[in-house]
Amino acid sequence: MPSSPRPRIVWLERDTFPPGVRVNRPACPHDWQEYAATPPEAVADRLAGATVAIVNKVAVRRDAIERLPGLRLVSVSATM
Repeated sequence: MPSSPRPRIVWLERDTFPPGVRVNRPACPHDWQEYAATPPEAVADRLAGATVAIVNKVAVRRDAIERLPGLRLVSVSATM
């Protein structure tokens, strides 16, 4: 059975978390890209080729999802 390609994980809003907050990345092989902030009009472009999106406040709307056939998960991150 052929192996699956490495997941590409994109965090769209890293700066919504304080610098001292430690974020654990998955233990599995993956490609990681993070942006300090993402304006709504850049969501689809920044998620191009992504398997997983990590968001906090920016919305991933239907028009963006329709342009992202490889996107499998949108994870909403938050702090308490």
